[in-house]
Amino acid sequence: MRTLLVFIFLTLSIPTHAQLVKSTQQDEILDSQVNSLVFLLQDIYSQEYKPYRTVFDIPENRKVVVFSIESYYLGNNSYQFLAVFRKSQRQETETSTPYGPITYKLLGYLQIGAHHMGSMNLDAMSYENNMLRVPLMPDRFSLTVINSEIINKALHSVTIKINEHSLKIMDMD
Repeated sequence: MRTLLVFIFLTLSIPTHAQLVKSTQQDEILDSQVNSLVFLLQDIYSQEYKPYRTVFDIPENRKVVVFSIESYYLGNNSYQFLAVFRKSQRQETETSTPYGPITYKLLGYLQIGAHHMGSMNLDAMSYENNMLRVPLMPDRFSLTVINSEIINKALHSVTIKINEHSLKIMDMD
C-alpha cells in the first residue's frame, strides 16, 4: 500500500511540461549581452520596445530572453525575437572551481512573429528535456513569421530544441 501511495505521489508530482518561470532578479551582464544582440538586429530607424523584454530561467544555467524590435525602415511594424543564453564562468582544470567574470554565451536566436502575425504567448511557454514549446497567439492573417520566412498557414506553436551550442526548430504545428 505504501509503495502504491509513493508511486501515485511521484506520478502526480512530475509535470509533463514545466511552465517557464520569469526571472526575478535584474542581471546587468545579461542585459548588456541582450542589448548587443538588439544592436546587431536593428536598423538605423528601429529600436527595442523595452517593456516587452522578458527573461525566463531554465535549467543548466540558461536563460530564455524574449524581446521586440519596432519601426524597421521607419514603418509601423514590430518583430518578436527569442534568444537563449548560457551562463558561463572559467573553471580551474584540476578542481573545476569557477573563477573570473561571469558571462553569458548566446546559444542562438530566432525571429518568431511579426506585427499581428503569430506573436508568442509568453504565459503559456513550457520547457522540458531541452525542448522549449512556444505557443503562438491567433492572428488575423493566418500567417506566421519564423526567421523572416512567412509560413502561409496559422501555426499554434513552435517547438525548439536547445542544444549545447545552438537552437533548432523541431516542430511547427
